[in-house]
Amino acid sequence: MSTNEERLDRLDRMREEARLGGGEARITRQHDAGKLTARERLDLLLDPGSFVELDAFVTHRATEFGMAAPVPEQTLKVFFDGDWHLVPFYRRVALEAHHRFSGPCVIVQDDTTACVPPGFGATVDGSGNIVLERAE
Repeated sequence: MSTNEERLDRLDRMREEARLGGGEARITRQHDAGKLTARERLDLLLDPGSFVELDAFVTHRATEFGMAAPVPEQTLKVFFDGDWHLVPFYRRVALEAHHRFSGPCVIVQDDTTACVPPGFGATVDGSGNIVLERAE
């Protein structure tokens, strides 16, 4: 059983993770675009100590509409950019609309194979098309 001090330390870590939201990289990207985060905007808008965030530790467990990460069928060794990579292998029929994943990976269906190279991301759009975009 954990002590109260350990529980309080865990609570402090959870608060810090919630404060970071999507992480340091997203905060930096928001600042680089000349924008403030939602929490920073609230701090400017409201009086200090007047805002209490409810349910800051809640996370979703939804899997509908592609919200669950796609699960690779296996890992393959593939040659990209002059080097071998172990990459996830997805069956196209198992992918749903709005699934997102990063390259390198391989997507196979009965009549074709799609390779997502390193430095690219892929999204299955609402019509079932695989859309590749260069990662930022």
